[in-house]
Amino acid sequence: MEDPATLQFVIREVTAANAVQVDEVVGTEAAVVTAMPTTDGHTVYCAQLAQPITHQIDPAQRDRYDPAYLTEDHTGTFAWAYFVTVHPHQPGALYPGAIDVAADLAFVIDLTLSADAYFDPNKVEWAATVIIDTAPAETGPAQTAPAAPPAAADQHWPPPAATDPPAQVPLGPAPSQMLQHSDHTVSSPQFAHALDAAISTAATLTGTPIDSIPRPQEVKPRKHSRHRGAGPSYSIGAEFRYHTADPIKGVIWKSTTDPEEALYWVVDDVTRSLAMAWAHRTPAAATMNDRQLQWTVAVPFWHTLMTALDPRWEAKTRARIAELRNHAGLGGPQRR
Repeated sequence: MEDPATLQFVIREVTAANAVQVDEVVGTEAAVVTAMPTTDGHTVYCAQLAQPITHQIDPAQRDRYDPAYLTEDHTGTFAWAYFVTVHPHQPGALYPGAIDVAADLAFVIDLTLSADAYFDPNKVEWAATVIIDTAPAETGPAQTAPAAPPAAADQHWPPPAATDPPAQVPLGPAPSQMLQHSDHTVSSPQFAHALDAAISTAATLTGTPIDSIPRPQEVKPRKHSRHRGAGPSYSIGAEFRYHTADPIKGVIWKSTTDPEEALYWVVDDVTRSLAMAWAHRTPAAATMNDRQLQWTVAVPFWHTLMTALDPRWEAKTRARIAELRNHAGLGGPQRR
């Protein structure tokens, strides 16, 4: 059977709309990235839109949305949507080549949805009942499906018809939990183990060979300031020092006595690079320039990756993205 990540569909018709404006939904293409079980044994599919869209929201509900993805004009308040969920009315109705599939459509408003073991309806905004058509299965050798964004569990395809939710396989402990430090003291092997675990998980989630992922080099503390090696490096002594290239400030040194903060710095750099590489493998890369691909595909996926690795990193990554948007002169997302 086809893996859910190979499914692509188009929203052909809106048959009933909720309070959310859905004018731009008809004709929208999307690719399924994961199948999420519900607590009552049903399946909801999360899909990435080929092109992000805006939808008007009730200003009274703006606190439910990430401020970085809101914008306003004289007609009202709008939110950008990069991901949607579809809940077919009939179990097993969504498969390659299926047509006239009735489903409930929702906009994902909280990207931590992908880190949950089960579908959380509080993290979406139900929008409409729609009719969708899926693309036929591709058999050509040149066809490559985009790798699935992070999910809290491996998914089964097709979803089992049993009333009990399918068994979940967790990603494992968050990388920062593997440090097991006291008094901010972590050994070099402990830090390397936590970093390797994070990189391994990110590689799995993005479909990237782990040996192709650049890994920061560890350097002896007394030699770090004179280190002339290529690429990022770090040292662990009385404090953690990190030498890297920052997208805003260029080549920089960072230091901290908190090993969890240090781990975040390194993993954040790695996942940002992975997200951009993943974006270039998606169908969107054929229709977008680098700037469009970065902000509409790679950056949301980077955010999702970091959240899946450790939900506590979600806020830090969101703030980092806002900083980069401001530096790029984008501010909040703008309506097209």
